[in-house]
Amino acid sequence: MKPIAVVCALALLVACGSQVIGGGMATDSEFDGAWERVRGATDAQEQGDAVAAFLRRNEEAGAPALQVSVHRRDTGAKAAIDDALWQDPSQYEVTLRYGTRSHVFVPLSSASLQPLFRE
Repeated sequence: MKPIAVVCALALLVACGSQVIGGGMATDSEFDGAWERVRGATDAQEQGDAVAAFLRRNEEAGAPALQVSVHRRDTGAKAAIDDALWQDPSQYEVTLRYGTRSHVFVPLSSASLQPLFRE
């Protein structure tokens, strides 16, 4: 009887762990497609909207906590998230990390950064 209980508990854990809020499961291609819209944006508003949609998709999928890091494009040096980033965002690469998934983009303007730093 004990092995049956263990199998049932594991099946329940797997089923609950793979469920997404709203009842569906996110696939790698869905995340990839959402990210390509960020990278393929041609103006700052489009990019900001795509970033917001990407963040929402991850949140709905129950992704791990978002980590954001910034590097200077010219030197690759790690940069602070400060006024310099907001004044000239195209000089930086922003990396978004959800667990082991990492996504890098060059912000077209501060509008592209706004979805990342809303409270």
